[in-house]
Amino acid sequence: MDGKTVKSWNEALELVRNDCTINFVAMAVTQWNALSIDALLFYLEDIGYEINALIVIAEHYSAGYLIQESYFTNKRAVYYRLPYTKGVHDIEPRQEKAHTGFVGKMKDVCDYYRIVFDIGRKGKDCLFYSTYNHTIPDAVILQKLGDMGRPVIVCRSEEGIGPYMGTFDKTYPPLREVKTIPELHGYFRTVFWGREIYRLLHVTYNSLTLKSTWQGLKVNEIIIPYYRKVFALRNEMVKPPVDKALIEKSIIICTASWKRHLIDDEEDFRVMKRVCDDLYGRGFHLLLKPHPRDQYYPPKAEELHCEILDVPGLTMESLCEYAQPKAVVSFASTTLVNPYVFWRIPTYCVTEMLNREKMMSYLDEIDSFKRVFKNFVRFVKDTSEIEVS
Repeated sequence: MDGKTVKSWNEALELVRNDCTINFVAMAVTQWNALSIDALLFYLEDIGYEINALIVIAEHYSAGYLIQESYFTNKRAVYYRLPYTKGVHDIEPRQEKAHTGFVGKMKDVCDYYRIVFDIGRKGKDCLFYSTYNHTIPDAVILQKLGDMGRPVIVCRSEEGIGPYMGTFDKTYPPLREVKTIPELHGYFRTVFWGREIYRLLHVTYNSLTLKSTWQGLKVNEIIIPYYRKVFALRNEMVKPPVDKALIEKSIIICTASWKRHLIDDEEDFRVMKRVCDDLYGRGFHLLLKPHPRDQYYPPKAEELHCEILDVPGLTMESLCEYAQPKAVVSFASTTLVNPYVFWRIPTYCVTEMLNREKMMSYLDEIDSFKRVFKNFVRFVKDTSEIEVS
């Protein structure tokens, strides 16, 4: 990166307030954030907007910087680093003093609903504000942003499977999780009015690969071609150092980012060993693609009959754009959803084979993953159900 740094998210927003030529601002932490922001920028340009973006590359709270400027494919952005300090990665409240007392609180409520019903928030002179936490209602985001000096259009970029499952941020839960009258009141104010009604009255854009419908999640077909473009550009930049024929004849085993001390008796490894023993015994070639923060599985690759797929900087999606494997096997992971969404590659989740008593810390994640993605991923209770031609 070029060395530009901001100390807080508010400092980045101040740069945008003071430079009206910047009309897009976003924060990125992961490779998936970068891919999604690029897809969104290409889409906005395709529908007629001329984009001049400011993108903040934020440091991960425990793993340091996961991406850099070279991970992006667009030519429309300047980049700043944001070193991790607790609290500064979030959208911070407005700087002015909070209102107190009944009159002050009523003013806050009136300001909030004024945002919901202000149908003038659009136009060529707008600012696109993109966030990867798409659980936060649009009106809440705008209230916290305060005055940016021009209309703001809220955009959504991807951050894997967490937001769809409700495990990313539980501040604004869905209606099915509301249990008390105060929670119901909060739901209608923030989620119903601040998201659902807001989106009926205002234009919003997103690069989410999936969209919510009454029938559950469906593929967001409009954005798919722009992701394909990004994946192809990434491959041109990275030049994947792996043989296409090797990928096409293999089953890819992907690991999760689970913390070892939260799993009893290495239960996940027991299951994955059983899966790999069976697939190897059936004559399949296996490739192990560890999660970027996984240091547990790589030393065990030989025991799993796997060859390590060493492609730093290349996401599973870009890899599948380059060459499509026979299948993908993993636990609850984004790597199971996107290969099917983009290329209809068979994907198998083996969480049903786990002893639940040994996975207590991850049961919510495991169950939510199946509930949300059952239409995209095959869930198997035995290795014989992994059917690969």
